[in-house]
Amino acid sequence: MRKFRILSLIFVALFACLNFASCSKPVTAHVFLTVIESKQNADGTEKETLIAGPMWADIKGTEANPPTVLQATREILEANGIKFTYDETTESITSIKNKKESKAKGVVTGWIFELNGVEPDTRAKDTEIFDDDGIVYYLKSWANEEVDGSGGEDNGVETGNENEVETEEEGD
Repeated sequence: MRKFRILSLIFVALFACLNFASCSKPVTAHVFLTVIESKQNADGTEKETLIAGPMWADIKGTEANPPTVLQATREILEANGIKFTYDETTESITSIKNKKESKAKGVVTGWIFELNGVEPDTRAKDTEIFDDDGIVYYLKSWANEEVDGSGGEDNGVETGNENEVETEEEGD
């Protein structure tokens, strides 16, 4: 009889936890996304080119599982028919509109994001968003002496761990 009571108490506690988690209040973040390519000129100045945006969307989540930069970026790109590649292994976006991350001799190109003009110390999948936040994803290149560009590097080629999201693109 005692085992049955203990088992019943464990079941009630588990059910209460699950019920509490599923009853978390819904939240919606009205945010915008802009995608930019940033290239460094030979004279050291940077040139920025608009790739897409600004695009607005309402991103849904809950208090227990709030919306994130990565979630918003993926949803907004998909909703606007913009082709992108997502790497499930690194949980990051690796290309937008066929502009890919790459490693070449002495140069690294990667997708970086800013939230409200600041580059957070957290990853896009871990960075929460709130109403009226602005997300800017930009493809940036920088010199890296450690990259030799020989074999073993991605060199901008998509790998089997990435999922390309195919959507219709207007104007391209």
